[in-house]
Amino acid sequence: MDGKKVGRPGRPNPKESNESRGKPSPRPRAAPKKEYSKLDNATADREDDVELSDIEIGSGGSEPKDMHEKADHVGLEHRRGGDISKEKEVHQPAPDGKKRVESQSKNRFKGANPLQYGLWAHYLAIGAALMCICMGAFAILWDDARTYNCRVGGELIASKYRYLSNGQCPTVYETPSGEVKNICCDPDAKSSLKGYPEIGLFYILYGIFILFYENTSWGFGLWFPNDTFLFRNKITIIGVLHALIGIVGLYNYATCLAGACLFVTGVVYFKAVHRFEAGDGGREARRKAAEAAKVKREKELSDKTQSQRITETVQYVASFNPVTFCKRIYDEDKMSSYIWIGLYAALNLALFIYTLYVWYEVVESMRQGLLDGTLDVTCSDLLCHVYRKAVKFGPVSFYAPWAKACGNCLNLNCALLLLPVVRLLLRKINNIGESFSMQQHSNDLFSRFFAHPMTRYIPLQKNIEFHKICAVAIFFYAWGHMIFHWLNLWIANEVTLRLFRFGRWDVTDYLTGAIVTFAMFFIYTAAPDVVRLSKYEIFFKSHHMFTIFYLAMFLHGPVFFYWTCVPVLLYLLERYLQTKRGNRPYLILKVEYIPPVMAIYFRPVFKEHFIFKEGQYLYLNCPAISPSEWHPFTISSASDDMNNNTRIHLETGEEVVEIPRPKSLPPNAKWNKYCLVSQDWTTMDPNEYLDKSDTGFFDYISLHVKVHGLDEPTPRTWTRRLKEYIELMSPGRKFPFYFQRRDQRGEIQMGRQYGPDGQTPIIRVDGPHSAPAEHYARYGTLMLIGAGIGLTPCVSILTSLTKYRWKKNFNPELLHFYWIIRQSEVESFQWLVHMLTELSYDLKRSRAANQIERRYYCEINIYVTGVEKGVTKDPQPLYRPKRKFNPALSNVQPSFNADDLYQQMVNPTVDSRGQIGKMKVTNAMNRFQDIWVWNGRPHWDEIFNEMKAQRQHSDIGVCFCGAPAIGADLRTMCEKYSSAADDCLFSLHKENF
Repeated sequence: MDGKKVGRPGRPNPKESNESRGKPSPRPRAAPKKEYSKLDNATADREDDVELSDIEIGSGGSEPKDMHEKADHVGLEHRRGGDISKEKEVHQPAPDGKKRVESQSKNRFKGANPLQYGLWAHYLAIGAALMCICMGAFAILWDDARTYNCRVGGELIASKYRYLSNGQCPTVYETPSGEVKNICCDPDAKSSLKGYPEIGLFYILYGIFILFYENTSWGFGLWFPNDTFLFRNKITIIGVLHALIGIVGLYNYATCLAGACLFVTGVVYFKAVHRFEAGDGGREARRKAAEAAKVKREKELSDKTQSQRITETVQYVASFNPVTFCKRIYDEDKMSSYIWIGLYAALNLALFIYTLYVWYEVVESMRQGLLDGTLDVTCSDLLCHVYRKAVKFGPVSFYAPWAKACGNCLNLNCALLLLPVVRLLLRKINNIGESFSMQQHSNDLFSRFFAHPMTRYIPLQKNIEFHKICAVAIFFYAWGHMIFHWLNLWIANEVTLRLFRFGRWDVTDYLTGAIVTFAMFFIYTAAPDVVRLSKYEIFFKSHHMFTIFYLAMFLHGPVFFYWTCVPVLLYLLERYLQTKRGNRPYLILKVEYIPPVMAIYFRPVFKEHFIFKEGQYLYLNCPAISPSEWHPFTISSASDDMNNNTRIHLETGEEVVEIPRPKSLPPNAKWNKYCLVSQDWTTMDPNEYLDKSDTGFFDYISLHVKVHGLDEPTPRTWTRRLKEYIELMSPGRKFPFYFQRRDQRGEIQMGRQYGPDGQTPIIRVDGPHSAPAEHYARYGTLMLIGAGIGLTPCVSILTSLTKYRWKKNFNPELLHFYWIIRQSEVESFQWLVHMLTELSYDLKRSRAANQIERRYYCEINIYVTGVEKGVTKDPQPLYRPKRKFNPALSNVQPSFNADDLYQQMVNPTVDSRGQIGKMKVTNAMNRFQDIWVWNGRPHWDEIFNEMKAQRQHSDIGVCFCGAPAIGADLRTMCEKYSSAADDCLFSLHKENF
């Protein structure tokens, strides 16, 4: 653009003050049908279908952020407390027979716990089945292992490497110690490799049986009903089979690893049945999804014929233009992802081909040298050592180069695997990045050539995806390395056992390789999202088998050290810093609970220990629950909340204001008196004034945690246990409550560090850690989108801008906040309704006092989805009373209160279609100062088109935190409306979950 700012015809202008745009008409408040107590947890009862939501309203990153405690996976059933063997099934009367059958079917798959260890056992069984089939085949092959017999390709090797007729060896080698050794081939040597074809064949058949059995469509995989004799008596036949057959496999080296995997699988099955886990493996959910997909497919088939679809595909392929494609991905700001994936693939391919070529040359020269007698076996270097082994035991086979190529790529990916999860490295790179618009107007060489590429051309928000890509590559390279070495062992077993070893011990590489494979068995079977979502502890503890994996890899191949020494040292440094950060003292200040969300306010004892940016996240630990269990939460407060917050009354937590000094007071008299913000000091008795010692600055960091498992009789989830542990430290167990302590002088101080025992910290904190949303401040125009679990980073940014940054004339100038929420979840977000109300009033007062320039514009759109048509809901009263504003402190009155906004959200009246035109209406019924409430989903095409047409900055930041489906839509919109020709770029910063 030429720098000229485009106005907004017919739409609220960001230059105008928001409060002057009209006040919403008063709405009659519906009377509640019944009194609702704060102690009533009815609103916390969840539906039968378990919600895939995080433990927080908001989340920490892609990450790696893959460490969230989540609810059970779709298709897996709710947990129920008590001994299921003693429960009696109770059927509620259903209106018809079909519903009664469905109710009975659901109850059939409810146990004391949902499928957690049973789900892990399912993936363990599949992994063990693959091991059985593969190792069973080699148990058969190794029974007929090839022997050397001093021949290469059927030809005898050179005579100088064979014993003479008199039994003497013509070739000798003198060791550095002076010992003379014969270097000749023994023609009568036999293979020491032993197979077992009977066990091998049995294992192949059993592996195939497991794959059929574990199929979740027509097999018995994840089929755990609660109405069987086996369930009631904690018996698992398949677990017993796995354990017994696993013990059989330990008899032979070829099948011992598969046997160990089977035994572990059987043990985990026992664990599942002893916990009374029940579930149908998601069969009912898949059936419904298949029916919906079938209807959609039939509709698509009716719209287009098969020939039309084929013709369109052929035309698309034929019209592909590489130049146009590159230009398009540049316009869509996807260049970084393509570049890095291309570089990664090219590096793997180049390394694979190079290693394969080098080792082919080595093997070929070895074989030819044995025939020609040209191998030098008299020197003392490593190559001569290899040649001496080749003379005595034969050359390695041509499978060895393939095994080495896979092994070298395995080294590369093991080195890259750690880098995306070293948060120290991510934080450093994030902190030096710059946005596209800042780079355009910067003359600094570092900014142009280093800082900007850090942000735009290194996809830091994809760190967890890249970690997973490396893990997939490691899986296939490890299997390739293993299979090719086993084939090499079959053809050239004696030289392979002695050539590939650690130190002076033969066969060590195969022992360490088995340990590496066994560690991978635990890591990969617990890595699927369904396992991680069902029980996070399984994923977390199994993933820590990576320590055994890396230690065994160091012993497996010495060259591994050179590949991974730097990443491993960085990771160890990260773990050391994590421990150091986790041991820093923190004071918990306040806890507020509005079901099902618990707000925790805390701060470090030394503020310099925790300096963060809005959008970042931290890991929280409660030692009283588990010293090793850390969970990520996005910070919901602004960074300035820890340094520039208000003063409060220590006992009640209510905000206080300083009472003006009386004119009649002598000049040398001290005066530090306060009163509650809800009180009028002009009508108070001076004896009721608060002393300064009765107050304190409420500087805090806040987290908003969604408490799961409220409908269970006993606390099982980490969030529920945290809530109940905190309640123990409140005498009346009534929220909100403020933590206090007495210092060494006996005076009351705000905050508490230790639990009831006086020694164990209440919480430990590791952070802050970088996240994509932290780059919001580098844009002039910001689109902030939050949905479901991704709301807290948006709240942090919104608070920072409206309360602090705009008063300091910082960017962004234009803020567009879009909040998407289901109607059934509105009550869970009462805390945000209160916060939006207070922020709106504070923003109005700041504008009236000219503390914020008129160029700053705030627009908040709330989209309420899933609204029942023709049904008007009767909203329950707010848990927390609405805030009282003292007119003596300001003559600016609030435009609305929390009840007004809450009632409109419960029953939204204005459809979101045609939003842009409806926002131009004066005194719109769905408008509350800067907030609009809509019925329905946002129509992104309309919104992005308006943003592009009325843009005032060429680079528009789009920060999104929430469900992947919405993120995909936003990615499509950013690609569609970004254009280098129009000087418009929508830069998406998407949170990973």
